[in-house]
Parts: sequence; structure tokens; C-alpha cells
Amino acid sequence: MNTKQCYDKLGGDYEDLSGRIPDDALITRFLRGFLKDPSFQTLNEQIERGNRDEAFCAAYTLKGICANLSLTTLYVSVSALTEELRTANNVSESAMTLFRKVRQDYTEITDVIREYLNRNT
Repeated sequence: MNTKQCYDKLGGDYEDLSGRIPDDALITRFLRGFLKDPSFQTLNEQIERGNRDEAFCAAYTLKGICANLSLTTLYVSVSALTEELRTANNVSESAMTLFRKVRQDYTEITDVIREYLNRNT
């Protein structure tokens, strides 16, 4: 699987990303870094604790990373969660529903990235 095929499979925008980062080796390095980034784990922990402020910060950070890496599918779901957390007074049931979608997208995307890295490193 090449980098474009990886992005097609994970619902990303390879053309957008390669316009900013034209080196597939560098994209691969950033994808490896994405797997090590603690934003999702922090989001998960803060959602479970009901800490809206910290969950918002983690979701906002993850949203930015997804935008920078053109991880479109996850960007869309984490953006919706970010906006819900921005306006809520607490971790609402709606936020929990949106988080479940973020968790599903994150799991699917990280599985594809791991598959790609295993085949290409």
C-alpha cells in the first residue's frame, strides 16, 4: 500500500496533504507521530471524567492535527465534538454520542495507519 492508497482507505485527502508536504517519507514520519500523539487518550480520559474544559482542549488539539494531516474523516467527527464541547456547560449526552463516533473513526484510522506502516517500514 502506498501513501495515496493509505489516505484513500482512511478517508483522508492525499492531494491536499501532498500539496503542502510533497515528500511521502515525511508524510509517513508524521503519520507515525500521529500514533504517538496523546491527544486522543487525553480526550478519552477527560470525557470519562466529565471534565468538559480539558476534553474541549484535547478535542481542539486533535482537530488541528487532523486538519494538518488531512485526516478528513476524523477531522469531521472531532470538529462536531469540539463545537459541542465549546458551547456545553458539561459533557452532555450529545457530547458522549459524538465522542463515540470520534472513537470509532480514530480506531479505524489508526488501524489503517498501522497497516500502512507495517507494510512500508
